[in-house]
Amino acid sequence: MQKVLVTAGASGIGLEIVRAFSGAGATVAVVDIDAAALTKLQAGSPGVIAERCDLGELDQIESVVPRVIEALGGLDVLINNGGIAGQTAPVEQVSPAEWDRVMRVNLGGTFNVTRLAIPHLKKSPAGSIINMSSAAGRLGYPQRSAYAASKWGMVGFTKTLSMELGAFGIRANAILPGPVAGERMQRVLEARAAAVAAHWTKNVAAHWSTSRSRVSPNRVRSRRWRCSSRRTRQKPFRDRLLPSTATCTVRCRSSSRTPICESAVLS
Repeated sequence: MQKVLVTAGASGIGLEIVRAFSGAGATVAVVDIDAAALTKLQAGSPGVIAERCDLGELDQIESVVPRVIEALGGLDVLINNGGIAGQTAPVEQVSPAEWDRVMRVNLGGTFNVTRLAIPHLKKSPAGSIINMSSAAGRLGYPQRSAYAASKWGMVGFTKTLSMELGAFGIRANAILPGPVAGERMQRVLEARAAAVAAHWTKNVAAHWSTSRSRVSPNRVRSRRWRCSSRRTRQKPFRDRLLPSTATCTVRCRSSSRTPICESAVLS
């Protein structure tokens, strides 16, 4: 029976991962910052070990993670799913404190949980680490520089793990999903819409209000028609940014002698 630890496993993608492993007969432990979601999870899945943990706080990680691994009786699979979206703003407006917070949770939390898990994974006959990156970790993401940078970092961390741990029979893989429906994605879209609206108000609308008196109505209609005509030949912005069917993954394979890493984009 597999022993699995999932970070941020009380909702969203993490919750579906927990359900899949539990349904397959694995013993699963979850750490999450949301105490209410953990209570709900345990009510629906009494066999799941659940503990509250803030992945941005090292002392909590060093206290909780060894305890849940001990409760599992060892560890075969680590799934690093924890992460935060961060501030939605252009780079020059991003708060340094907010940048540091995203790196501390998304990269630092993943590093520290993995660091504590590796000695236990080395004892497993088939250890595995799965890191949840993002399509932003291959394509970038305007207005979300900290998040995108952290997810690019996740890919590099995964490749390095595969090279270091292959000799111990431990696999390391990163999954890079695109947009996934849920409360978190709704918040991301709302924040991005607000950022676009603010940009329009500050720049586009202001420019229009000062220049429209110098533009004839016929010229305005002509410009609008030409712009509309071009847009009909393009994909919607959302599809150009990231096709809804696209899923990126980085697969890292290592043997005891030669590490092999390969990257693939699946659609």
